[in-house]
Amino acid sequence: MKRLMIFIGIAFLLTIPIGVSAVNARNAGDADLAAVWQRVQESGAYAFSADITQRNTPQATVLNAGRKATRHAYYLEGETDIRAESLHLMLWTGGGSVHVPNSGTEMLIEGDQARARQGNGAWEEIDDFTGLFAPGGDFLAYTQAAQNVVRH
Repeated sequence: MKRLMIFIGIAFLLTIPIGVSAVNARNAGDADLAAVWQRVQESGAYAFSADITQRNTPQATVLNAGRKATRHAYYLEGETDIRAESLHLMLWTGGGSVHVPNSGTEMLIEGDQARARQGNGAWEEIDDFTGLFAPGGDFLAYTQAAQNVVRH
């Protein structure tokens, strides 16, 4: 019994560094993101680009029997001016390509006005939807709520 207790004690002590390093890694990721956020706020403007893959898998229910998962790919790029509360965004999806600018959707948000156009088409007023993902035209604002950030 005494040997078992010693073994359990040693095993416990050996796991402490693993837990501490995991917490430190998590905190390091959070700290990295906080530093990026601070630099963005100081600069007042930034450019961005992202490849996004969205995969939708139906729940395993009787009603969804035979339905397959769907996959959608998006590419977006743009600029944000935090002080001017403006966002310029190009979005390509499906058969669109950055090599063919007319195949994308362009959005321009300035203050509380939002406009969009397809390719080189005419600008049209649209409802400002950026509050969902870019409040105040700041595409990185959502990162303030991020937790357990992992750096890759």
